[in-house]
Formats: sequence, C-alpha cells, structure tokens
Amino acid sequence: MPNENPRNTKSRSKIEKEAIELIDEGANAINVVARVDVSSYRSQGDAYDEWHASYPFEAMIRTLYLKDLMGYSDTELHRRLSNNPDEARRLGFEGLPSRTTFVRTWQNRITEQTRTRIQHTTHRILEYAHEHGNPLGLKSLEPDEKDEVSDRTEDRLIREKTLEVTEEFRDLLYGSIDLDRPEAGTQYDTGELLGLESFLSSEACAANGGSQIYEDNAPKGVDVPEGETLLHYIKQLDPADIHDILDEAIEVQLKSAKRHLEFTRPVEIGIDMTYVGYYGEHGPEVNYGPNDEQVVVMGAPPSKGFDWCYKFATVSIVGDNVRFMLAVRPHTKGQSVGELVREIYWAAAEHVSIQTVYADAEFYSAEVIQTLEESSSNYLIRVPANKRVKRQIARANHDVWVEEDVGIYGPTVGGSTRERVETTHVGVPKNQNPDETVVFATNQDVDDEIELDRRETENLINRYRRRWGIETNYRALEEFLPKTTSKDYSVRLFHFGFGVLMFNMWRLVDFLIQISLDTDVRDKPRLTAQRFRNLAETVLNMYG
Repeated sequence: MPNENPRNTKSRSKIEKEAIELIDEGANAINVVARVDVSSYRSQGDAYDEWHASYPFEAMIRTLYLKDLMGYSDTELHRRLSNNPDEARRLGFEGLPSRTTFVRTWQNRITEQTRTRIQHTTHRILEYAHEHGNPLGLKSLEPDEKDEVSDRTEDRLIREKTLEVTEEFRDLLYGSIDLDRPEAGTQYDTGELLGLESFLSSEACAANGGSQIYEDNAPKGVDVPEGETLLHYIKQLDPADIHDILDEAIEVQLKSAKRHLEFTRPVEIGIDMTYVGYYGEHGPEVNYGPNDEQVVVMGAPPSKGFDWCYKFATVSIVGDNVRFMLAVRPHTKGQSVGELVREIYWAAAEHVSIQTVYADAEFYSAEVIQTLEESSSNYLIRVPANKRVKRQIARANHDVWVEEDVGIYGPTVGGSTRERVETTHVGVPKNQNPDETVVFATNQDVDDEIELDRRETENLINRYRRRWGIETNYRALEEFLPKTTSKDYSVRLFHFGFGVLMFNMWRLVDFLIQISLDTDVRDKPRLTAQRFRNLAETVLNMYG
C-alpha cells in the first residue's frame, strides 16, 4: 500500500489527522464525521447565527461533511438520515431538519470560506482513504434499495451499477498498483498505462495492435501509450514484484467487498490449476531467473488442445453466493505440487480465515495433505481413479463407504522422498450409481456405520459440488486475458494477474446487482462476463 508522504502529514489539519486515524481503524463515513472535532468552525462565524439555536451548529457541520464525503445530493442526504435516525442522533440531532434546511445551510448560511474548507478537507480525506484501499465515500458499492429497483428495469440497473462500481474500483485499483517507474521524466502516468492494460483485457487483444485500436477510439485529449511502452515497464518487474502487486491489489478489492460478502467468517476455498497455451518457440529464453533456472513453459496435459503451456495455480472463495479469487502463483518445473499449494494457501490466508479447502485430483499427494493438515483447515480432495481406488470401490458393501487411516506415500516437507501420510477415503456413488463411485480424501468427521451416518457423510461430500462451480469461472477468466506473443515471463504473469483483478471486479458487480434485485443470490451470474467487459471498457480505459 502507498506510504504516507511525511510532508503531507505535517501539513494536515487537525480534522484530517483525526479522520485518518479513524480510517486506519476501519471506520465508516458516519463514524468518521461523528467523531472528529469540528468545534474550530465556530470561529469562522456566519451571517445567520440564529439558526444555531434550532439546529446544533456542530451537528450541521458534521452533516455537511457527510454530504461532501459521500457525494450526496440534498435529497439523498435527507433520505439517509430520515431512514437511519440512530445515525442522525450520532451526528448530534434530536430532531432532523428538513431537506430545504440542508439546502439553505450549504448555499446561504455558511460562509464561502467554510464551504471551501469542508470541500478541501473531504477531498484530502478521500484521497488518503482511496490510496489505502478504504472505500470511504464510494456509495455505488452499496446495493440499491429493493423498493427503488421495482421502478426501473433490470437492464437499466445492470448498466448503471456496472458503470458506477467500475469507475470507483478503477480509482482504487489504479492507485494501488505500482509499476516501479521513475518519479520524473516519464511521458505517461501509471493510470494511463493501466488504462491500456484494461483495454487489452477487455478486448482480449495484444499490446501493439490493441494500442492502435485504443488510440483510434480514444476521446480527443486522451494520451494513449504505445504497446511497447507498456510492455517495457512490465518487463522491468520481477515475478516476485508482480506477486506483491497482485496481493496488494486483491487486498484493496477485498476491503471493499468484505462489507457485502461476509468474509469475516471462515470461508471455503477451491484450489485449481489454469493452463494457458503457449504456441511459440519453447527454448530457454521463455523462462526466467539466472541461467533460466525457473522453467515455466511445460508440457500440457493430453486433454488440452495445445502441446505447451504456462500453469497458474489460483485459489478462490467458493461459498454459496461468492466467487472471488484470492491469490495467483505460477507453477514452475521442479516445484512439487505440495510446495505450490503451501505457497498459495498462505498467500490466501493473508486475506481471509480458511475453513475448508476443495481441490481436484491433480492435488492429491502426500505433501499437499501434510500442508493442509498442518494448516488446521478441513480439506476435500478428489482421489485419482487408480487401481488401488478401484479395489476399494469393489470391496465396498454399501453405496456410501468410509475407509480410515489410508496411507499415501511421497515426499514431504522435512521428510524423505517417501514418507507416509494418512487420510480418510470416502466413496460416494455418482448419480446414485455404485458402478460410478467417486472417491475423496478428507480429514473431516465421516462415518458409514448406519444409514443415518452414510446420509450425513454423503451430504458433507456433496459440498464438493461447490467447487465445480468455479470451473465455469475459470473459463470466464480466460475471457479477460490479453493476447500476447511475448517470450518475457513477466509480461505473461502480469497479464494473467490483471485478468484476475478484472474477474473479481466483474463478480463483485454481479453480486451487488443480484442483491439489489433478489432476496436470494443465485450462483449463475445475471451480468455475463462479455457484457461486463462491454460496459466497463470505456470507464476502465479512459483514465488519462
């Protein structure tokens, strides 16, 4: 996150300093304006001292701060305080003034000096909040009232919410991404470069051709970087730098999303591998590190439509109404899948408390199970259908079965290359057909002794279906990835990571739309990825 400039700290007013302390504590707009000391405004005076007797002076000043912080109209301000009398009392009102009183106060009763001071102070408070990922004042990140939704069409709500939230998230994200560029002597600022990156992501096109299309369609006065300029700065970043950039940007998104997605509770996550096809020469120049020690272009699984690929592990929240990516890490040749899971699990744990981990069969290994056992999280991993598993299925004497203390052998952290790790295997018939039983490894409390135990075990294992919902998400993620023929790995990693940020923005916008429309949130998006890209493109691109 950006660091506070020492010079700005010294020049801040008392109100700004108090507000910043409250923001750092996670205060919302009401808490900020209710707790800062505004008594100094009395010394400025005004032409209508008599109105102080009817409505407390400091309460009115706090209300004007709230109005300017949130960008409310006088009608919106009055509606909020009318609907939330506890908030009005916190500001200092015993009885709420009329809407016209707020209008007259702002326009006529306070001095021009007071208006300017309030606007200057709120601007600096918001600037600090947004630089540090706090969504203070971003009212479009609130769901619309359902009684208002009935007066407009769903299509209009989708369009308006997409544009509003995208604009505010753009400012938050662009402010959190540091491309490590010189402070002076550069033609384009970071926002302009990220505007081009957003265009490439929205259009799924390459840098050079995309910059030409972007320039042809840019409004007059918008300075468009060349594709090579963007790639030049990305190439200066080490993969570790890009990991840090992405982790910080995801944290910014989560700080805004947590108000709606209830991330304070332990969450369920899915770990998956995404394969990005590579069609060029696959010599050592496509890898990175001293002497190309980090090999990243590897053979693709036979099921893919390409021979060579990059592998990116991703971890995503997979709750009832939440699809949100928490971390990205590349898989390099020679790195065990256990090492990869260990790294990405703890990267995700920086953001949320993890209750359960779901993973596909490629993550079934002694080292992965060791990692998850040590993390104290529950896990549910599909077991490959090898000969041993087929024998387990054949021995089963009822549909749902449990086998405890199953030994898995392989390398572990701190152990030899063949250590034994124990887990529990659970077999559950697919579509109630014992001939198509699917087996899972888990550390959860399961049993098959009586029919009731088997039904409870089946219900627990069926939660794995949550994980399959993210398969569609990963296909949608690919829609946000710019095309590139670059052999530079930093370019590949940055493009993939930025696609994850765009994916998260889409899913949060869709979630806010759904809770504005529905009582219950459904898994299937109302806002398709394609429509989000079309609607958000102009807002994201035209930053300059």
